[in-house]
Amino acid sequence: LLEAAFDKGAGQQDQGGPVHEGSGFSRQVALEKGRGIDRVGEDGLEVGIVRLGGQVSVEHKATVNNAAGKCKGTFQSPPADTDLIPCHTPFLPCRQRLPAVELDIILKTCITPFTYRMTPLFFRLDASPKMGLGHLRRCCVLARACREKEAVAHFFIRSEALDLSTQDFPMDAVIHEIPWNSTPEEDAAQTVALCHQNGIRAGVVDHYRVSEPAQKILNEGGLRWMQFGNRLHTHPLLGALVHDANPGATIEDYRGRIHGHEPEFLTGPGYALVAEDFVTERARLSLPDPQEITSILLTFGGGDDRGATLAALDWLEAAGYFGKRLLLTTSMNPQLPALKERAATTQEIELHVDNWHPAPLMAQCQLALCAGGTSLHELACLGVPPVIVCIADNQFFPAQSWHEAGMAINLGPSPEIQPQEAVRHLQRLLSLPEERMALARRCWQAQDGQGAARVAEALLRQVDQQ
Repeated sequence: LLEAAFDKGAGQQDQGGPVHEGSGFSRQVALEKGRGIDRVGEDGLEVGIVRLGGQVSVEHKATVNNAAGKCKGTFQSPPADTDLIPCHTPFLPCRQRLPAVELDIILKTCITPFTYRMTPLFFRLDASPKMGLGHLRRCCVLARACREKEAVAHFFIRSEALDLSTQDFPMDAVIHEIPWNSTPEEDAAQTVALCHQNGIRAGVVDHYRVSEPAQKILNEGGLRWMQFGNRLHTHPLLGALVHDANPGATIEDYRGRIHGHEPEFLTGPGYALVAEDFVTERARLSLPDPQEITSILLTFGGGDDRGATLAALDWLEAAGYFGKRLLLTTSMNPQLPALKERAATTQEIELHVDNWHPAPLMAQCQLALCAGGTSLHELACLGVPPVIVCIADNQFFPAQSWHEAGMAINLGPSPEIQPQEAVRHLQRLLSLPEERMALARRCWQAQDGQGAARVAEALLRQVDQQ
């Protein structure tokens, strides 16, 4: 019975990608009273049932493509006159046949959408080569933190010219597509409809089409959500949470955009959405001491870098630095052919493409030239001082706040940067280790990498409050 069920499940799920709507299993477990823990397979499904007083706890684990997943559920004991305990919990379908074993418990498996058994949250975002992957990356970080707290992510994605199967979604993520040409109001109506279909009451809105009419549609649909603050924007803030992790951010920056009920504000670097890889890497490091520069990182987002990487290479050479330069980019960057050509001229330039877990690479560096997005918090977590080049309008205020906090050097918007000014700043940083040290220490002290867990707690409180 198990072999047939798992074979059917493996056929339903795409190889290697995230789980799409409607796939997955739940099961009913019939427990013979008094039994302890039973297991099935070493690399497949592991089921444990333990009686705890008046309750029964059910725990299972599964490994798919070497990625371990774990879910737990606790269920009330049945009436004394029954031997069956109905347990519905999500698990990952295995892609191999399980060995034939004798079971002390009876497993009856049936096909149902497993995602309804955990707290569902929505993540509405946009992504494309032109706008980059910053919104997708930070939503994935938050979704993984929510998963640690028994929640499952439904991604509502409006994308253009982007292969979603190559992205690093969290385990169990459910993907729904929003048409690229939909209006903001149509977009909001589709978000409400998808939430109602999937029993979702709260989530995240991470895109720039959050007009007042669109937000009212979300409110009228009974949803609570978190949105990201940016001082460049002027639309009202009608969500339950407002997130701004930039240094010095306060509620006063948004006072004029609050209409009606005042949202809860999550402000400052302590709420930055930094991936768990960086927290792990940070634990291996000590307080930064960048006396000698052995490597410099250059990274300008997941899409079009608008020529910033090539310009930064020129500035570094003009400043007299010809050492190791690590270029971090993606296959969506239209400048990639030119970067490959530049990297071929010297062994001191390393080109890294589509590295979705770059923390160990970034930790090797003592200085970075980067855009004004999520990379700033990742670098700060590792104690790497950043020099910021803004390649998009929405990066201007964050970059300025980092500069004013003494945690970065902001060169300004890319088209407005004078090469001689950029070279002068770099020469100063390269020649003054004490200045690099001061930047690095402020970054290290401000960013502990625990922001995703804090935001996940706040987001899940919205479900409880509703």
